[in-house]
Amino acid sequence: MTLLSNNGSAPPASTTIIYRPTGGIESYREVHDGVTDMVVSAFAWAMIREVPISAVPACYLLVDHSNVYLGETVDIKRRMSEHARDSAKNFAREVYIIGAASRLSELWSDSTTAEFLQCVLTDLAENANLVEVMKGANPRIPGLSNDRRALLEPLVRHSQRLLFDAGCRVFRSNSPTQRRVAADAESLGSDPSGPMLIGVNATPLPGSEVELAYGDLWARGFPHEGRFVVMAGSEVRYSINESAWDWVKEDRDQLRAEGALLPMAGLEDRERLSVNISFGSASSAAKLITGSRDSSKWVPLRSRSNPGI
Repeated sequence: MTLLSNNGSAPPASTTIIYRPTGGIESYREVHDGVTDMVVSAFAWAMIREVPISAVPACYLLVDHSNVYLGETVDIKRRMSEHARDSAKNFAREVYIIGAASRLSELWSDSTTAEFLQCVLTDLAENANLVEVMKGANPRIPGLSNDRRALLEPLVRHSQRLLFDAGCRVFRSNSPTQRRVAADAESLGSDPSGPMLIGVNATPLPGSEVELAYGDLWARGFPHEGRFVVMAGSEVRYSINESAWDWVKEDRDQLRAEGALLPMAGLEDRERLSVNISFGSASSAAKLITGSRDSSKWVPLRSRSNPGI
């Protein structure tokens, strides 16, 4: 017996198949519908080194309750191995991989399929505003002929349904937001917590230096006299999310006007601080650096080195 009947006004019914090759409930799942040559593989981030992944093109999502990182690659096995060694990706709790259901897929043999999905899904995730979208450079739509684009656009709709059935709540949810922020804390972010001070003379105490966990962005800072200092040489993501607070752009414009925020040769998606900048809080510092609404975490130093000024 079904609980609901289709009275003709609802979208057409659909069926999703969830296959668990290793058994269990929360373990590795392959989600498909038999309609398109697409499968969503889902598993816990903690299983990243255990799951057998083929070296094929794919689009993927690294997700926790309040953040998502969307990527694409021509070799998902290699890319997941790289992410497993990158502690900046340890925010993730779930992994969702969108790829071909068959190794013989002509549609997925072209890298533009994964590139197209990454770009469109990134826009959809930002518009949904359920989680914070973590990214380096803004993904771009690859050059496509009209007929190829018409082939790829249905994949976007199918991927969202398969992702939802796999447990992903980045694009749709029964909750107004997935972000772990209280209403009061959210409203406080509309203004920076204290004035920004440019070119402060300060050095970190031994063991106090931290770095920002946001993709592969390189940024270091330390607490100082009740405030938080971001060190000269730190990278700033050039793009600003649409959901970011207005003051982020205003403060960045001030930094550029005073020569404290400079372009990086050969990199369109990054700028670099030329002097120390003091913020009212570590949270404000992270929001300005990442160009996002939610503050990322400052974590103890990892084994990554400064690429140089």
